[in-house]
Amino acid sequence: MFEKEKTMKKIGVCLLAILLGMGMMFANGTNEGSTSAKPSSDTVSFTWMHHLEEAGKQDWVNHCVETYTAHHPNVKINIEMVPNDNYLTMLKTRVASNDAPMIFDLDRINTLEFAKAGHLADVSDTEGLKENFSTDILSQGKVGSIQYGVPLDVSAYGIFYNKDVFDKYGLQIPTTDSELKKVCETLMANGVVPFGAPFAESWCQKHFCYAYVYINCIEKNPDWFTDKMSLKDTFSGDTAFKKSISTLASYKKYWGNDPFATSWNDVLSGIATGKIAMTINGSWTIAGILSINPNTNLRTFAYPVSDNAKETQMRIEPGNNFCVYNTKDAKTLSAAKDFFKYLCSVESGEFYAKASNGLTGCTVHVDTIAPLNDINAYTGDAVYNMVAISEFNSEYLTSFNDITAKYLMMDKFDVDAYAKALDDSFKAIKK
Repeated sequence: MFEKEKTMKKIGVCLLAILLGMGMMFANGTNEGSTSAKPSSDTVSFTWMHHLEEAGKQDWVNHCVETYTAHHPNVKINIEMVPNDNYLTMLKTRVASNDAPMIFDLDRINTLEFAKAGHLADVSDTEGLKENFSTDILSQGKVGSIQYGVPLDVSAYGIFYNKDVFDKYGLQIPTTDSELKKVCETLMANGVVPFGAPFAESWCQKHFCYAYVYINCIEKNPDWFTDKMSLKDTFSGDTAFKKSISTLASYKKYWGNDPFATSWNDVLSGIATGKIAMTINGSWTIAGILSINPNTNLRTFAYPVSDNAKETQMRIEPGNNFCVYNTKDAKTLSAAKDFFKYLCSVESGEFYAKASNGLTGCTVHVDTIAPLNDINAYTGDAVYNMVAISEFNSEYLTSFNDITAKYLMMDKFDVDAYAKALDDSFKAIKK
């Protein structure tokens, strides 16, 4: 069993970058810098499988492949995009059938699982990692002393809103739960859906839950997820958790007519056109909305979790770990690790930041846009960086999402019955 690495560290966020990155650049038609294993000149082909559905991120994927292969004509990289809800299942199926992609990304808990199973290559020898990435960020992709992945992006979680809608009805940014509900009431009275809740996709429902759970529960106990899976702690006895979900459920009437039939793209389009005012999700929301309507006056604020304004926080954390599959084919492994080095480069990071309007793990020198500036404005005590937190694994997460959806669909939300159902389900899984 691997030792969990836990870090809860207050961080400040600068306007241009949050984290350090790598310093390899392409110049004069050559790939400067190399990993310890020099890639073969023989023809080699492999796949990069991803779930990056936003247009800007897909532009980054295409740019990385086109730029790298232009300097390495012997390498062919196939790009395979799988929708987020099916991504992990497809990845596991491909690995089990000996048809694994060479490049893919994993959250923290699946990084641990894949590493334990021997599926991840050691990328510790990637040139520049220790010099250019912070120790905290690298710990997200470490198991013991071995680096199995690197978070190439950074995610901020908050409320993303159409400022033109707020301005039209004279609304100010709320800093407490009560103020947020008043905003919602004004929006509803004027025929605007306050919150786009795309619960047809379970990963979106999860982010609505985690908006409260991370601040109220995880910040106080970084082992919260593992304690629940090990049955060391129960949902029924967790007052902070029940309060968090009860607060979430109190917003049901602000989620539109049928949130469980509403997709992520429905919400993006709704905010882009002003039919929906807000949603809760990660900073990738920015690219998704602007890809639909680049003129959207999109902004961001931290979600209030209570009537204590001091508890209103912008949560910032490393994104998924980008990893290399541990194939026995030495030639393919060498080529994939060399390409991985380029993915971690400053040139790659700068393109990502500009194309995706997102936060990257590299030091980049590009202009930011208004919603990112809003994120950057939360500093000091208002910003927390949760590193190497092991969340629910896939079986527990599926159960958590299914039971949460079932109880949120009910006319009256019974938090005690909901917590007991979670406890019963987790006990059954543990057996």
